[in-house]
Amino acid sequence: MSAVPKTAFFSSKRLYMVLGASSNPQKFGNKVLKWYINRNLPVYPVNPTLETVCGIKAYKTPNAILDTYLQDSKLRQTYPDGFSISVITSPTVSLTLLKSLHERIVEISGSAGDDGKEEIVRSIWFQPGSIDENVLQFVEENYGLGAKDGSLIYSRPQKFECILVGGDDRLRNEIPEHHL
Repeated sequence: MSAVPKTAFFSSKRLYMVLGASSNPQKFGNKVLKWYINRNLPVYPVNPTLETVCGIKAYKTPNAILDTYLQDSKLRQTYPDGFSISVITSPTVSLTLLKSLHERIVEISGSAGDDGKEEIVRSIWFQPGSIDENVLQFVEENYGLGAKDGSLIYSRPQKFECILVGGDDRLRNEIPEHHL
């Protein structure tokens, strides 16, 4: 993996997942996905019922995206920084998806003989309403991510965090050469 700091959500060598992508333009899952599309970022929508979202192939689970990444050596060479994930699902669904993804990462890491979980999921941005204490604890303990180092982004008292509000500033700061 590359030397991009773990604290960066964005990297020109990273892929992005949107858990809870929606085809309904009124829903935040659609607005967040379009945010990535409009900035020409390589994004993978996750929706368990749709074949495509906003003209992009949708994946039923984040595990399916991970498997695609691992099976495609050119994709891994082009995007060696793994994934940042935007989450727009209820806390219950967020926890289920992230647990399943973690189990898959542990399975892969175990077969490779190393603990590469931090290398695959570099950062998670929970959109408002998608996280609770159970999700927070699970992600901190199992993904090694945290708010203090900036690899875990979520709203809390006195700090509203939404990619639709703060994403452009963070993108400009973390990938200065990216043109919005």
